[in-house]
Amino acid sequence: MLYHKQCQFDKAEPYYQQALAIRERALESDHLDHLDVAESLRNLAWLYRDQSRHAEAREFFQRALTILERKPGPEHPDVAKLQDILAMLDRN
Repeated sequence: MLYHKQCQFDKAEPYYQQALAIRERALESDHLDHLDVAESLRNLAWLYRDQSRHAEAREFFQRALTILERKPGPEHPDVAKLQDILAMLDRN
């Protein structure tokens, strides 16, 4: 996240990707909550959005939204936030 905040996107991306891979593997073995995977997806999505890689950002935000719609559920505030973000990306 520090590299991301410093706009060193090329350095941040591998760390975000590695975190997502680790969390997805842990999820498969029931050692991690799906919300952690959604967090990693959102981190990558923000990185891509900040790089104007809108198609990739949309894909990762959508994947996170799919997870959050299942649990905690479609009425959760985080679901609404992601829907707003996706709507903004559609305008770009």
